[in-house]
Order: sequence, then structure tokens, then C-alpha cells
Amino acid sequence: MSHSARLTILALACLALEGCGGAATIPASTPPSGAPTQAASAAPTQAASAAPTATPPPAASASPDLKGLAATYTTIAEGGTAAVRQCDREKAATNGTLADDKAIAQACRDGYVKYIAALKAVAWGPAQAQADRLISAAEACDALVVEMVSAADWSAFSAAYGRLPAAEDHLLASADAMRKALGLPPAI
Repeated sequence: MSHSARLTILALACLALEGCGGAATIPASTPPSGAPTQAASAAPTQAASAAPTATPPPAASASPDLKGLAATYTTIAEGGTAAVRQCDREKAATNGTLADDKAIAQACRDGYVKYIAALKAVAWGPAQAQADRLISAAEACDALVVEMVSAADWSAFSAAYGRLPAAEDHLLASADAMRKALGLPPAI
């Protein structure tokens, strides 16, 4: 599986189930140096339509305090799902220029900013430590997207894009820890 396909599938799984924003849906279009092509990221677009549309409901054993927090988290996650779908639509419409990919990166960044702000706006009570780790992981992904948005050339864009898989793996692990703390089933 291509690097671009892995990133898109990873992001779709994360965002459709966790609401973590959308950076990885940004295609690594073909710069003159021969980076992955737009066609390489076209197949994952089909995976987006297969992604679940809602986060699973809280587990039956969740305490009353956690049920409310789990519902809040689910709402926040649904916002992330909407963000990834928008990024996917924009990715599908791109013609593969650096300017287009930077514009998509900005749109996906907007999703991260909203997601992070929504997480920070909640007092997570007994799940605060997990929420703080999740916020930190989302901010690390957002920082890479900022690098992509401000990239002066393909090399800088690709360098930031290439660091996304590790950051997203950490984000997925943090999201699952948050889900567990809230009495929700794992995302995957």
C-alpha cells in the first residue's frame, strides 16, 4: 500500500471514529521531484465512503458522570467526521499543484483547530489526564499541518507530510485511551 494510501486510510479511521481533524487526507501530489501522485491517493477516497458515520454509543457500564462526558466526546468526534469528509471532497477536486495541496492542508487544519478547541472547552473530570494527552497529540498533528500550509516548496511540504504517520499513530492511541476512560468501546 502506498504511503499516501496508508495516511488517508489512517486519517479516515481516526476521524470517522474519533474526530481528530483531517490532516492525513491531504494528498501528496506529484511535485517535479517525483513524489507520490494524485492517482496514488485516489483509491483511499473510496475508503472514505465506507467509513462509519457515527461514533459507537457509550458502553452500558459507564457511570452517570461518564455517560454525559461520553456523549459530549461523541458530539465532538462527529464534528471531526464532518471535517474529514470535507477534506476528502477537496482532495478529490484538486489538480495536484502545491497551491491546491496547501489550500487543502489549510482546510484540514481548520478541522484540527475546531477539534482541539472543542476538547479544551470541556472539563473532562476523571478523564482529564487522557483528554490532555489527546489534545497534545492533536496539537502535534496540527503543527505538522501548519508546516504544510506554510511550505515554500514541495520539499518542505513533503517533509512535514512524511512525519504525519507517526503523529497520527500517537493520536489514534491517545483517542482510544480517551474512549476507554469515558467507557466507550475502542475505535478500531
